[in-house]
Amino acid sequence: MKKIIFCLLITLSLLHSQDHSSMTGSAFIGSTTIDGKNYQQIGVMADIPIGKLGIGLDVKISIDSNGDLREEDWDDFEDYLNILRYVRWATKNDPFYLKVGALTGVRFGQGIVIDNYSNTIRYPDYKMIGLEGQVSFDKFRSEFFINNIKESFEDKSSVVLGTRLSYNLIGGLYLGGSIVSDLNQYNGLLDSDGDSYPDKIDRYPHNKKLVTEIDKYEKAGVSEETINELVSLGLLDGTRRETLFSKNDKRSEVTVFSGDISYQFFNNKFVSLVTYGEFAKIVDNGWGFTAPGVNANFGPINLYAEYRQSSDEFLFSYFDDTYELERSGCSLDENGDLYVETKAESLSNVPKMKGYFLGADFELFGIVDFYAGYQDLRNSDMNKRSIDAKLSLSKNLIPKISKAWAYYVQNNVENFKDIKTPSTVYGIVLGYNIGDGVSLDFNWRTTFDDINGNGKIDSRDEEIRSYGVSASMTF
Repeated sequence: MKKIIFCLLITLSLLHSQDHSSMTGSAFIGSTTIDGKNYQQIGVMADIPIGKLGIGLDVKISIDSNGDLREEDWDDFEDYLNILRYVRWATKNDPFYLKVGALTGVRFGQGIVIDNYSNTIRYPDYKMIGLEGQVSFDKFRSEFFINNIKESFEDKSSVVLGTRLSYNLIGGLYLGGSIVSDLNQYNGLLDSDGDSYPDKIDRYPHNKKLVTEIDKYEKAGVSEETINELVSLGLLDGTRRETLFSKNDKRSEVTVFSGDISYQFFNNKFVSLVTYGEFAKIVDNGWGFTAPGVNANFGPINLYAEYRQSSDEFLFSYFDDTYELERSGCSLDENGDLYVETKAESLSNVPKMKGYFLGADFELFGIVDFYAGYQDLRNSDMNKRSIDAKLSLSKNLIPKISKAWAYYVQNNVENFKDIKTPSTVYGIVLGYNIGDGVSLDFNWRTTFDDINGNGKIDSRDEEIRSYGVSASMTF
């Protein structure tokens, strides 16, 4: 408790010492759901610019119904590092840029390999400390990212990382190359107690010493003979931990690389036009390309259009905004047993396809901010469609509404009739202005997880709804 109070005092002292005209943030109190359990939360979020240095703070104290602190938030040194939402130097428009912490909108080149990737999609249940940066010099530009630097120090690193190099050949002509790797897709399986057995397989996902029912009986001192007899009578599940999948025993790496070319016809504050093409290859799997592609900008309006074609075993934007939910999952085999399947392994079911991508984003008079992207790929037998849409409204548009935005993402589905898929994320955030900078905020988010591995979202346990209600004060 003393350490937590110390962290709050440090946070408050940082806030007090800064120029409030340049600092933004909020303090709040409300409720949230973590791992299916309800908590009351008290916290402070702030963005503090100090010259080119930027610091994002995120201090939250979660209290359960018994008045006890959520110990998992404060039992390791890295939990105290999590107070820092990010630390950055400069911005992406500067010659040198570096950011540590929350990553959103990571994209290389024309997005055929990685597009709109985020390491925050499981927040607050699971928090990653990422790293991204870029360096520009002369006609060269280099970019890189790591999804979670905490994992890079493990004996066998399991991070997602990538780098890109581009070169301005002459005039408006640019060449580039990108490579992104997931060093262990199995790391996408959540393991709450850190015993190497994923939560979907672990009978006791929050107890590091127990995995199966047999473990529980053995810990209680029940003899092996009695355990075997109970199993034979069908009174005890006979699964032993030695037969289950362990993240320590297997690794699955995937790498995607690409080359691209673009030409900028003109660029000014009123209009710009760029045409481009990009080819990508998933190592040991398929290939895909986009050409021609066009990006046109007319003041506040951006328009995108491109033709896409791919071989078998290829997905455009393999590392997308829902990748951390799809790195690996569990499915049922023909005998009804659970097995682990990575996103790369699922490529065996993806045929060669062709189609298009369309996108648009605009900001109108500071009132509406909108983005939508749509992909439609097909062959004679099936479709692969994706949609990504976001809409936010100005706080001055509707009386008493201090904030309002909604989002919907669904990737690589045959149609949009069934929204219940593991690649679907949608939500709404609304804020009601109480007065004097105080807002009552409502946050709804829904994701889906095929827990039983039958290929369908058919139970309430597989529909993960997160609700948050808080009172916040902006400063």
